[in-house]
Amino acid sequence: MDPMYKLIQEFPAQLQEAIEIGAEVELPRYHDTFTNICVLGLGGSAFGGEIIKDYGFDILKAPYSIFRGYTLPAYVGSGSLVIASSYSGNTEETLTTAELARQRGARVICVTSGGQLAAWAREHQLDLITIPGGRPPRASCGYSIVQQLFILHSQGLIPDFKADLEEALQVLDGFSAEAQARELGHRLKDRAVAIYSSDAAESAAIRLRQQINENGKQLCWHHVVPEMNHNELVGWEFPRFMCERSLVIQLRTAYDHPRVNIRWEICQGIYESRGAEVVNLQAQGKGKLAQLLWLLHFSDYVSWYLAEANGAEATPVRVIDHLKGELARRF
Repeated sequence: MDPMYKLIQEFPAQLQEAIEIGAEVELPRYHDTFTNICVLGLGGSAFGGEIIKDYGFDILKAPYSIFRGYTLPAYVGSGSLVIASSYSGNTEETLTTAELARQRGARVICVTSGGQLAAWAREHQLDLITIPGGRPPRASCGYSIVQQLFILHSQGLIPDFKADLEEALQVLDGFSAEAQARELGHRLKDRAVAIYSSDAAESAAIRLRQQINENGKQLCWHHVVPEMNHNELVGWEFPRFMCERSLVIQLRTAYDHPRVNIRWEICQGIYESRGAEVVNLQAQGKGKLAQLLWLLHFSDYVSWYLAEANGAEATPVRVIDHLKGELARRF
């Protein structure tokens, strides 16, 4: 069997291992008033930041941004906390922006399994949190999520998160929706898949989109409500054949604004009037972190079963390997 299935199964255990790693890391309190928090990363290495951004929306004590390119805005500097996240340690964009942040005097903390980023951190005597290697980055986001929680708490930027994380682990340990995920994954075959979440849970929509892409080897898209009600909703007219072949997934949480809940109901009628099928997926758990991680776990299973339906191997990402090889050749 493709190894991705076992990696998905092991996600709760990965979170527990990540907690043990984080508990061993001792970081001094560097700054009483960081002006901003920046996460540098791509793909699965950046995704942990999306969970933290949603979870921390009401509790973070400084603006929080994720950068996925080769450059940084002018405000990143001596008042910034920068978390450089690269699972392999060899992501060229992250290496570039981490060095730029260091040159500007930012406090840089690296999270990686090794590679060039680990060597660079040691060379410049920067904080380095080493996580286990050997997995695809998208199957390792639990390490990134948990280490960021520990880092932010150590700097006084979020309150104690351990009770929220413990609840999330309990919810995942009791996960019983694999059959539902299998049924949905098989229904996505040969469909145009639209994923919508509230602005409180965009990380869940991003995860499902990325996993459908990487594991299921299938195109899809996502947007957030209410923003999509001011633009994309109008596009549910043409092409007619695409609307009629679409399956819309509305990712819903207990943290959606009451007005957004009304929008879910109205929009479902609009999609269905255009011939689309609509699935409402309600997150399980009580706390926001638990609900986000439940949706993450469910999405991973959906993508695995979509790969099965498509007759695809979930783990390999050969086109990305090709791209990286071509980039290295043209450096």
